[in-house]
Amino acid sequence: MIMQQNPIIPIVGMPCCEVLYTDRYPFTIIGTREKKGKVIEVYVKPNDYEILDYYGEKYEVGEITTLSEPNTYTLRRNGRWVCKGQPSDNGRALALDTHMMRIDPSF
Repeated sequence: MIMQQNPIIPIVGMPCCEVLYTDRYPFTIIGTREKKGKVIEVYVKPNDYEILDYYGEKYEVGEITTLSEPNTYTLRRNGRWVCKGQPSDNGRALALDTHMMRIDPSF
């Protein structure tokens, strides 16, 4: 359900999560690129986070990490935001407007 968020329009400063299978990591949008009035690319940086309770899945999301390079995600025909250079169906995806972090403790 977290990936079915369209038509959320990404804006600079919006929280988001990188979705990797059952894990979600907090990011923040730091830039966008438009074409014909529609956002087609977003640039994101990870947020610092602290694990408060690993098995209870409690986390505290902090500020944007300044040392990392931004990642680029592109809007695909299927409506998903996928990491540039990865396949649309199973690449690293982005969930917009949430910092709902999760690290699956079963792995």
